[in-house]
Parts: sequence; C-alpha cells; structure tokens
Amino acid sequence: MKSKPRGVVLIVSNTVFENDNLDERLGGEVDERNLRRLFVELGFVVDLHTNKSRGELLKILSDFQQDSRHAVADACFVVVLSHGTSGGFYCWDNAVLANDVVLNMFNNACCSALHSKPKVFIFQHCRGDEVDYAVRKRSVPDSVPAPCEISLSSFSDMRICYSTCPNFYSMRCEEQGTWFISTLVETFSRCSHDTDLDTMLRDIAAKMAKFETRGGWKQTPEYGERGWTSALYFNPGLYKE
Repeated sequence: MKSKPRGVVLIVSNTVFENDNLDERLGGEVDERNLRRLFVELGFVVDLHTNKSRGELLKILSDFQQDSRHAVADACFVVVLSHGTSGGFYCWDNAVLANDVVLNMFNNACCSALHSKPKVFIFQHCRGDEVDYAVRKRSVPDSVPAPCEISLSSFSDMRICYSTCPNFYSMRCEEQGTWFISTLVETFSRCSHDTDLDTMLRDIAAKMAKFETRGGWKQTPEYGERGWTSALYFNPGLYKE
C-alpha cells in the first residue's frame, strides 16, 4: 500500500445497550482508543461510531459502502466491537446484525469502488457461550479451468478475522481491552513495517495460544477469506510520488 491516506477504517463499537439488557462492555473504550491510534499511525483515516441501533448501523454501513474516499484508497478495514452470537453482533437496541450482511454489502456487485482492493473485516465479539478450557498435552511416541473472459466473482479480496471460534466466548479485560484487539494492536505496531498481514495474523494466533485465565479459559481466533490472493503490506511512511 502506498496511497495517502491508505484508506478508510470504519470502527463500530457498542459498549452499552438499551435498557441494560446486555452487560456494559467495560474495557471496550480501550480497544477503540488503541485501534484509532494504530490505524492513524499506519496512514489511515478512521471513522468511529459508538452505540448505534441496527437501523443506524445499516445506514452507516450503506454510506461507507458508497464513500467516495474508496476510489483513491488502497484498502479498506471494517472493525466491529460488541457482544455477539454465532452469526452476528448486538447493536445498541439489542437487535442482532448478521456478519454476512456486513460482508455482502462490500462484495463486488455492491461496492465497485473497492474492486480488486483488499477489504479486511475484524469481528471482535463472542460467538456463543461455550468456554474454551485449556487441554493439557500428553507426550506420545485437478483439472485446469478452460480460458474465459476476465471478470470478477461476487466476492474477492476479502480477509475476515474473528476474535474467537464459533460458539465460544471472547475474552475482555477492563483495563487492557479484549485479548484479540490488544494483541492485534501490539503486533501491527511492532511488525507492520516489514511484515504482511497474513503473517501478522498467524503471529497473533500464536501469541493468544499462550493466554489463559486463572480458571483455565482459553481463546482461539479464527480467520477466513473470500477470494483473498494478496500479500498485504502496510508500508507505513511510504507513499506514492
């Protein structure tokens, strides 16, 4: 990446919820602050929206989808910080917005300004109520497709990052923020000058494998992709002439 700015980062953060139906996400503001600082230092513009209803978020996402800034950008990030379920996250009004709804809004049919540009989605939320307990280790001894006209599939250039595996809790600390986001910020800050995104994501997973609560709870991030073919480098401080 060499554009200035690199692109726009949309951060959606829900820390309190209508009628207190869901617990306040203490420490969520730590993630907000750390992510904003990280992406600004990496050369991005950051749009932060906090405690919005489902309807408000759909409007925010729609506006972001059509944002003219994408035309001159090299990449796009969408970050969601909230409580969640297996398939989506809670909005301020306790309604669930499916992760796939967010992803579909930025496919090639819906967002032409981001054609062939990296689109990275980070979902920091629980995906169920199961606990990932530590397991103690025991020691033990095609065919080639026919040529066709160049076109784009519905999805391409998407990297999807979940803070935890399906059905499991995602850990959060009031003082330091969530395990996943705090590790991501530390790793990106330390390595993005010479390391590609996928390598950093593997580094994050390796670090988190060492985390454990006093009760033996663990957490494993999950990564996915839709037509992701790039080695994405942030190149902080390097811009096009």
